[in-house]
Amino acid sequence: MFGFSPLAVAPVADDTGIAVYSFTISDITTTPVSQVGISQTHILTATEITTGAVLLDTVTIAEDETFSIADIITGAPTFNVSLVLLFEFNANEITTGAPIIDSLVLEQRYGVNDITAGAPIVDSISFTQIVHATPQEITTTPVVDSVIFSQDHILAATEITAGTPTMPVRFLWDVQEITPETWTDVSDISETWTNVAKPSETWQDAA
Repeated sequence: MFGFSPLAVAPVADDTGIAVYSFTISDITTTPVSQVGISQTHILTATEITTGAVLLDTVTIAEDETFSIADIITGAPTFNVSLVLLFEFNANEITTGAPIIDSLVLEQRYGVNDITAGAPIVDSISFTQIVHATPQEITTTPVVDSVIFSQDHILAATEITAGTPTMPVRFLWDVQEITPETWTDVSDISETWTNVAKPSETWQDAA
């Protein structure tokens, strides 16, 4: 790696270039790692640098790194791979036994000219036709005759406690006519009351 030593007239910058890392890793068998501690310390001390215009030619930097790592154990890898396999086989002459074919449907088509036939004769025919009809939305106005409808309700209620009922009450009033009457004042009656002495009575027991 270049330092700050002058090269020609102008120094070569330390932080410019292309770093190419090439790693060759064999099969890795790892063991569990509970904790890895990595410590890296950089101590840079620079004095004041005054340079002119920096001119850089094409710079090629190559750096090789060698890492020693502990065993690494990973879980099951997940691959998002779209795989297309094409196999092309070139076979030699193949000789097989007699082929066995299950039920065979054989169709033969013949190109013929016009055919003129007599009246066909058809025996008794057993014909079955099944129609699956799916209607569209149907809107109708039904007409229903008088319907006799009877419904009985048997209700069994438990004890019910209610508050004071409020009932609207209407009274029928009969207006009676008042017959006029004539009253005559009577003069005061002068009466004289005389005290009567209490009679003396003697009662004897009967024999």
